[in-house]
Amino acid sequence: IKQTSEEIQPQERDFLEHRVVKGETLSSIAEKYGISVRDIRRENKGVIFPHVNDILRIPVIRVREIKEEAIAKTDTVSLPGKPVIEIPAGITPVKNLKGKFNVAVLLPFNTPANSVRTEIDSSQVIKGRPVYKTVVRPDEWLYPQTIQFIELYEGILLAADTLRSMGLDINIFAFDTQAGEETPENLIESGKLRNMDLIIGPVYSRNLVGIAQYAARYDIPVVSPVTLISNQPLSGNPNLFLTIPSVDVAQEAIIRRAAEHKKSNFVFIQTDSSGEDEATARFRNRLVKELDSANGDDTLRFRELLFISRSSLPADSINRLEHALSPRHENVIIIASEEHPVLSEIIMSLHSLMRKYRIKLIGLPAVRELVNLDPKLYFDLGIELYSYYWIDYSKPDVRAFVKKFRNKFLTEPVENSYAWMGYDIMYYFLSGISIHGKNFVKHPEMHNPGLLQTKFYFGRKSTDNGFENNHLYLIKYTGSMDIVLIEDPEP
Repeated sequence: IKQTSEEIQPQERDFLEHRVVKGETLSSIAEKYGISVRDIRRENKGVIFPHVNDILRIPVIRVREIKEEAIAKTDTVSLPGKPVIEIPAGITPVKNLKGKFNVAVLLPFNTPANSVRTEIDSSQVIKGRPVYKTVVRPDEWLYPQTIQFIELYEGILLAADTLRSMGLDINIFAFDTQAGEETPENLIESGKLRNMDLIIGPVYSRNLVGIAQYAARYDIPVVSPVTLISNQPLSGNPNLFLTIPSVDVAQEAIIRRAAEHKKSNFVFIQTDSSGEDEATARFRNRLVKELDSANGDDTLRFRELLFISRSSLPADSINRLEHALSPRHENVIIIASEEHPVLSEIIMSLHSLMRKYRIKLIGLPAVRELVNLDPKLYFDLGIELYSYYWIDYSKPDVRAFVKKFRNKFLTEPVENSYAWMGYDIMYYFLSGISIHGKNFVKHPEMHNPGLLQTKFYFGRKSTDNGFENNHLYLIKYTGSMDIVLIEDPEP
């Protein structure tokens, strides 16, 4: 889609101040404002790697808004004995919608914890003994684990505003799954979810399965909005949708990418010291099979390394890694772990060896979440990784979203905020049901609207199982301190 959107027309040069938040780089900030890294450096002499709370001077251009629409063609697919499904060949137009919808949002807002506005301060010590005093928390204080879910809800609210402007009548029922009367079990018993058209959440797998099983009785789609440990909840729940691809999807993408470098030396690093982790074994076996097939008659250079932390093996941990590398070939590194300490230590070790060896790390999405590592390591190594989100700040709809978010909530969502996903979920599912009816829930491939930061390419193993998003972006950290999109696969 292109819904009502903004097209940028230059009028007058201006500047604004940007406060750096955790995880931001010059490249991501430049993308956010649609300028180059060079533009930022020109206005901020001496800045190479920004630190949290740094204030950067950002050159911007004042713009005016122009409304536009886009039209998509569709391909019609007919299967014997099955209904005709129209699969969009381009972007599905979303406009002039009709319908009334009830949407339940089940998130851990932690209302009881947020209601406590005082805390005990024991930081002062007199004569060796702590002094306890009650202090009032600031008005803006929130229970830390709540913030990401509040941002998710804020994105949902903005999407609802957009859809209402297109004609939908939407009622949102927000439930705090951490509050006694609104736990998933109590909501099921009370029947409060019976008349919903869409349920977003809950976020924990054990609760998600229970809600999905209940909702299936009434043909209500249930959407998981966050990352789960695995895609196991999909089994036996045909009305369940996982919007963030599981590690299985990412592993398959890594295998395909690795096969493109068949002449390389492959180093597979894993943490399964017992040899009993079936998931690691499956990943390794699928990888070796694909590489063997790609290599044909050529010899496969494949080495497997068990990760041992420096704390356990301080003298030899980096030597073990170096012995697995080849001085004559490119070394493709694949890490079969999502544990942040493991990923961080391996990346630091690879960085120390990069002057002697050609190294290419193809990473799982978890590699992007390492906030304690110096970003310079990513750019120096030229790390490639798969990510479920990619935000193009030059897109009119993205700029419009940021503007509306700022005006309504007096802040802006960072790249990894769930606010983007909240918007995309609400926009995708309600527009899909409105345009295509209930048939959309069984055939989501018929709907392909333009979204903010992700794409939904849903698939499932059988009609007894739920749907999983299979779309991931491949991004790369370059030596010029840019993060670039190098692969955006089509379904």
